[in-house]
Order: sequence, then structure tokens, then C-alpha cells
Amino acid sequence: MSSFQNIRFRNNIYFQRQFQRQFQINRQIKEKELINKDNRLKKKYQRELKRQEELLRQEDLRRQAELQRHEELRRQVELQRQEELRRNERLISITQIDIRRESLYDIFDNIFDSNNLEFENNDNYRQEIIDKDTFNELNNIKYNSENNDMCPICYEKFNTGENVILLNCNHNFHKDCIEKWLCECSNTCPLCKYKIN
Repeated sequence: MSSFQNIRFRNNIYFQRQFQRQFQINRQIKEKELINKDNRLKKKYQRELKRQEELLRQEDLRRQAELQRHEELRRQVELQRQEELRRNERLISITQIDIRRESLYDIFDNIFDSNNLEFENNDNYRQEIIDKDTFNELNNIKYNSENNDMCPICYEKFNTGENVILLNCNHNFHKDCIEKWLCECSNTCPLCKYKIN
């Protein structure tokens, strides 16, 4: 082999090695770029996944807050409705009591008027009633569930601790109810006709 051929052969080997080295370097660069690109895509995907999860979490929190708000509104509406019903029931009860009292007062007035008409010409007749001072001396107590549990005149139940008039016959009455009876109609208990001195 001539020296020229020998040099040419060595140069070919050198260039082949250089080419292979450069090829390997390029391949390694490409592989690194692919790996980096893959890592970037993975990171981007993970960020997007976290973002979607956060959006879903916020949406879930928003739905829960909305449900709680609706539930609170529904509860408040129900409480208002119940309070309105209780207020109406109290008004109806008070109205009924007032009506009964007025009716009984009318009855007392009629009795009183009829007694006056019947005995107005009878000098021997004297309607027996009590005066205000005598009435104020009657037994004024706080109701404690003893004896009758409602006023026999207005039919309204007594409340524990409520001021009532206890006659000597052990019958309880509201002060207003029994006062009109004893001071204007008769000095006897409306239930048992026990005479009040």
C-alpha cells in the first residue's frame, strides 16, 4: 500500500470516527431534548390536572355554599311561617276570649236589667251585691294548679303564677270576670251559689 493510500485510509478512519462521535453527540442532544420536552409536557399536564382539580374543588365548594344558603333560607321561611301561625293562633285565642267575655258581660247586663225591671216596684226587694271595697278584700292569690283550672266565666285556662280571685268556696276566677258579677249582678258564686259576705 502506498503512503498516499495509507494517509487516505487513515483520514477516512479519522473522519469516520469524527462522524460517529458527532452522530453520538447529536443523538444524545436529541435524546436530552426529547426527555426535556417530555418532562415539560408532563409538568404542563400535571399543572393542568391540578388546575382542573382546583376548579372542581371550588365548584364543589360553591355548590355546597349555595345549598347551605338555600337550606338556611328555607329554614328561615319555615320559622317565619311557624311564628306567623303562632301569632295568628294567639290572636284568634285572644279574640275568642274577648268575644266570650263580652257575651258574658252582655248576659250579666241583661240579668241585671231584668232584675231591675222585675223588682223595680218591689220595695221589699234589695239586690244583694258587694261593693268595691269588699271585693278588694277578697282572696287574691297566684294560681298554683289547685281547684278549677279555668275561669268558669270566660272559659280561659289559668296560667301558673297568674293572679286569680279565690272565693271561700274554693272556686278560682279571673279578677275582671268575677268583679263584674259580684259587684253588679249577685254576691254569690256563679258556680255553687255560695254567698259572699
